[in-house]
Amino acid sequence: KCVYMKRSATAPAVSGTKRPKAAADPPSERAPVARDAGILSAAAVRALASDLDALPTHVEGCVRLLAEGHTVPFIARYRQPETGGMAPPLLRRIDAASRDAASLAARCDAVVAALRKTDRLTAQLEAALRAAPTLAALEDV
Repeated sequence: KCVYMKRSATAPAVSGTKRPKAAADPPSERAPVARDAGILSAAAVRALASDLDALPTHVEGCVRLLAEGHTVPFIARYRQPETGGMAPPLLRRIDAASRDAASLAARCDAVVAALRKTDRLTAQLEAALRAAPTLAALEDV
């Protein structure tokens, strides 16, 4: 004997058993989450890639994914081809380097703008500021 009963055409539908219809509109693309992720220079990508023993294209892919708002666990699990299968600790190091680059660039822009406003900015000083590798070196200039 069958334990499942067929619903007849005259029988009322049981509430809560039907799923709502999907929207007719195509799914919209996921809006990127605003993050403080910087874009690493080509030299920084190469240096970081050699330090991590990874390909520069994988480091660039990781930086791009982080800038789009993806989390480290998501990238480690679902975006392995783009990152070369990097482990989460390596992805976190790239994330930290990217954030450091973003904060350095923001601080450098602020210092240049302040010096330009007071008419004390020279081309040599701006070049020295832009070449500073760390926040400490930037403040020392």
